[in-house]
Amino acid sequence: LVDFHTGRALLESCSAIVALHADEATEAAVDAALKYGKPFAVVPCCVFADLFPNRPAAVRTTAEFCDYLAAKAGATLEYLRFEGKNKVVVRGDAPPRRDVAITEPRDPSHVVSGVKTDLMFERMRREHKSAAAAA
Repeated sequence: LVDFHTGRALLESCSAIVALHADEATEAAVDAALKYGKPFAVVPCCVFADLFPNRPAAVRTTAEFCDYLAAKAGATLEYLRFEGKNKVVVRGDAPPRRDVAITEPRDPSHVVSGVKTDLMFERMRREHKSAAAAA
């Protein structure tokens, strides 16, 4: 884990953003690339539509999610040469868009913008205690 300022410095200095099966962080990776003007490649897997109520209601499948991300970012769709979730949303260099907000899941216990919340740590402690007690 890194603090906000370190995370921002990493995003500002990186060459590209790559997210392979990043779950809830997929759209945030695209948003960070837009915000900081970075090339990106993301391979979406799960949509988690219920965690992101601000997305269009039609975005329920992985294919719809890929199309949505490509349209949002002015990106193209490519395919990796293997079976399964192999659709890649890709965009090259573009100017930074400081107006872009990085998308966060509705559930605050999820990882948000690269920083785990206290609530997430508390949930992990409870689950660890429960598992230890059951063993």
